[in-house]
Amino acid sequence: MPGYINLVKEYRIYMRIAKRKTRQLSFQDLPKSLSDHQTISPSKTLPFDFLVSFDVKDEEWALALLTRLEKDQKLRGIIHFRDFIPGEAIVDNIVHFIEKSYKTVVILTPNFIKSKWCRYELKQAQCVTMTTDRNTIVPILLQKCEIPKEIRDLTYFKCQHGQLSAMDFDKLKTLLTQPH
Repeated sequence: MPGYINLVKEYRIYMRIAKRKTRQLSFQDLPKSLSDHQTISPSKTLPFDFLVSFDVKDEEWALALLTRLEKDQKLRGIIHFRDFIPGEAIVDNIVHFIEKSYKTVVILTPNFIKSKWCRYELKQAQCVTMTTDRNTIVPILLQKCEIPKEIRDLTYFKCQHGQLSAMDFDKLKTLLTQPH
């Protein structure tokens, strides 16, 4: 937990500095970066249907899910190692892409629970849920683990032997499809 607290403190300091700088700069003058993306109001379709939040040790399963949803279902997903913008701060990439995604799919495993970055992504998704007044978090219990207190009241998908049932997969693709 001390690492998470330091991460939050660093992020808050970074945001204060960034706010001061953005008052002096025009966003159009900045190089190609996260700040170049247009802010989208909650009533409009977001550029991405979902972001997959997972621990790197569960990457193979997360990538298989992403691939299936993108290729078979034609959904637009975000996965950090492919889509995060190089040269940008990790926390900025996390915040940016969670805000630009309709849902955040959280792959729950013991590895996820131990990861400070996964917990940070979960907190950011929770913030988006609170500010947009719509539930953005879709938990999938891949391996038995303690459910984070932030999402204990949410219904989650439960994998059997590392697989979602066909019925659960159909529900998942419906949840991730944005209303138009």
